[in-house]
Amino acid sequence: MILRHSTKTFYMKKNNKRVLQNESGFTLIEIIAVLVILGILAAVAVSRMNFNNADLSAMEASLKSHLRYSQSKAMHSDTMVWGTRINSSTDRYWLFYSPYEVSCAWADNRVLPPGADASDVLDTKDRIRTSKVSVDISGILIGTSSTNRLTLVFDEMGVPFTAVTNTLTFKYPISLTKDNLNLTRLSSDLKITLSDGSGNTRIITISSETGFVQ
Repeated sequence: MILRHSTKTFYMKKNNKRVLQNESGFTLIEIIAVLVILGILAAVAVSRMNFNNADLSAMEASLKSHLRYSQSKAMHSDTMVWGTRINSSTDRYWLFYSPYEVSCAWADNRVLPPGADASDVLDTKDRIRTSKVSVDISGILIGTSSTNRLTLVFDEMGVPFTAVTNTLTFKYPISLTKDNLNLTRLSSDLKITLSDGSGNTRIITISSETGFVQ
């Protein structure tokens, strides 16, 4: 009797052990495998969602760099004006220069920034078309006033001045050009909005006091 009871107890413990083993759940390897698969799927999904956003960020960085470049050129030249012209209606911008006391029309003296990718429209290679990478210049705001065509120049201290007229004759120093009522010093920050058509936007701000681009 004692032997039978011991044997029965032994098999009950063995069966209970098997039940516990069967109810132990996923192994560590299985959990790691699932996490790896989820990570891959998440990475693919995020990359697809932010594809246009990457182009938008790149164009934002590019325009900021070009604005700073024209500001630097202006601060290191005492014979001519350097600046940037933007047309949000056609999503184009370019750098330009103009000797002092010489009339400069809207399309005069265009300069393609170093390393920039030019537009191929009308066989020109002197301007940048942001829409080539599906990015639009969707707004130019000076304080509460908006414009589609903007001339932005800097004086020898890097302070920004703007004009919405097409043709200008710059005086030295730049501050005297305002006497023509064509060029004015910024009284509030200038904001340029870029968008990618998917609801993503970037705003570039130029400080009215210092010309700092951010």
